[in-house]
Amino acid sequence: MSIVLHIERLVIDEAVLGHEPADRVRAALEGELGRLLAQPGALAALRRIGTVAVLPSATLPAAAHSSAA
Repeated sequence: MSIVLHIERLVIDEAVLGHEPADRVRAALEGELGRLLAQPGALAALRRIGTVAVLPSATLPAAAHSSAA
């Protein structure tokens, strides 16, 4: 099976990044996607989806700012 993922635009709040360089964020995303795809049942779930041209964006809660950090 071959999986091709193209992300044309990814918006991440600066507060979430914590001033991480883009290459480290990219590596972390790639690693997490690889980990998720290696989980039992991941490929079967993807086969049920079929081809997806566009996914809607998710609404996430605002990042909490901690003064203890």
